[in-house]
Amino acid sequence: MRRDPSYEAALTGLCERYGGSPDQRVLAELSREYRSRATRAFEQIDPEIISIVATLREHGFRLGVITDSSDLDTAPWIESEFAPYFDDLVASHEIGSLKRAQKTFSIACQRLDVHPSDAIFVGDGGGNELGFSQALGTRRRTGAPGSSDRWPEGRRPGKLPGRRLAAV
Repeated sequence: MRRDPSYEAALTGLCERYGGSPDQRVLAELSREYRSRATRAFEQIDPEIISIVATLREHGFRLGVITDSSDLDTAPWIESEFAPYFDDLVASHEIGSLKRAQKTFSIACQRLDVHPSDAIFVGDGGGNELGFSQALGTRRRTGAPGSSDRWPEGRRPGKLPGRRLAAV
């Protein structure tokens, strides 16, 4: 996978791939709309989720997030009240690898300084992410059912933090 951190660059690449040339005003407007939608997902985080994550932190667990995202997804995350509870964010657009790839789990474990067999991965199970975490050797993998119906406009992070390694 080619690494490209910019949402606008990805849209430009798609246009060019199909013989088009993007209008910069349209790209800017699409970026604004996308960023606005991404920001709303972090405006009202369920207090119960904050409490769970805070408790894990208080007990010394190292927490990380793995996300398939663009630069416009991670910008609001970094600014959210949720981000300080986590030790690291592994974003697909930054590492050039999707969440379901073993490379992504390896990078997350390395950055958290944890062996995969000591990690717990919590995810919604989409894209076979649980299978890939198992292939890497995480001792536990679990889905987070029912989390998708609390997020605006179908935005489905659907993953809750777990010991040392988590996906949101």
